[in-house]
Amino acid sequence: MGLALRGLVLLGLLAASYQRSRPTHYENSFATGDELELRVYLSSQLRFNDFNNSAALIWHATGLRYDMSSAGNIETTVQVKVTEHMLNNGSMYCHSFFTKAGKSPDPKALGSYDRWSSTHTVMSMIAHGERLKPIGLYNLLTGEPAPWEAALRRAADEAAAAGEPEGQFIPYWKPKMHLQLVVDTVPFPLNAMPNMIHNALHQSGLMHGHRYRPFVYVNELTVMRNHWVAVNASAASVPLEVSAKPLKAEHFQWMVNLKHSFAMQEEQLGISEKESEELRGVLVHTNPNPNPNPNPNPNPNPNQECSCTPTRCCSTPRCARAHARARGHHPCHAPASMHAHKPTHLSTCTRTRPRTSGCHATTPATPPPLPRPCLQVAVSALP
Repeated sequence: MGLALRGLVLLGLLAASYQRSRPTHYENSFATGDELELRVYLSSQLRFNDFNNSAALIWHATGLRYDMSSAGNIETTVQVKVTEHMLNNGSMYCHSFFTKAGKSPDPKALGSYDRWSSTHTVMSMIAHGERLKPIGLYNLLTGEPAPWEAALRRAADEAAAAGEPEGQFIPYWKPKMHLQLVVDTVPFPLNAMPNMIHNALHQSGLMHGHRYRPFVYVNELTVMRNHWVAVNASAASVPLEVSAKPLKAEHFQWMVNLKHSFAMQEEQLGISEKESEELRGVLVHTNPNPNPNPNPNPNPNPNQECSCTPTRCCSTPRCARAHARARGHHPCHAPASMHAHKPTHLSTCTRTRPRTSGCHATTPATPPPLPRPCLQVAVSALP
């Protein structure tokens, strides 16, 4: 009886100790502010282990940090030599490794390798498809065709001269790779991590038990098919633009949902891949900044002359007073209160030269039309 009682007490103590040591939250092996390094390797193998081959290393960046600071925004452009393997429809992969400073991604590097100090991703750089055709994109400012449009035109002319049939599948090189390291500093309780993040970590083999390594998201939404470069013997090398920046966990989920949304539209609504890419192009090629001037001056100069026309009137205080004096003679009969004291608005009037006298409002030769309000346009809505 005494031995049995002692055994029960011992089991109770062990159970209590286990409950105290049992983790209650998921743990990210990368802490906020950790200094990181980035290594990008190019290989024809899907599984990479040739870390000692210096020719395979195309970029090694240091000084990164695991946070949302600008220290994580880096980019470079390298020239990749076109090999016989690529000309013979061979595959090429980019293997990207984020490691803590001083650590190596090579498992054979004794003393400097740590499984929890490294995370990685892989991207296929060769895609096969029908020969792309130019669609007539031009730069609205210069009138010149887009750079990739010129390349597509040259390739189409060369294919026509060589007598190659239309619709032929050829290998293409993806000239851009955008790496985004997901910064996740929220200690999620067990079984409470968002499903999208949980599934991404498990599918990538980055989660073991309650510990996980951060996910590296490759953003291919901004890489359009028209940007692809045809792989042929006429080019000795192809460009590769590599960029890396941090990505919030919430933004990562939004990006994945957006990608799934485009795929769902293609499947359920019968939208072709070309049409879906055109929709993505609207997002990619649109400037998100509505005001390209970095230092806008919403307050007009009161000493500037405004050229007032029968259909246009200005909102400077000086001209507002002139309009008030000319009320009944000028087509713009809006009260002065509509023009004065509104520095945050700007009219469609064309300003000419500065002058010291007030803005004049000329009297038209014909009787004025019926009063109508003056159109005001907010500065924030201007392109």
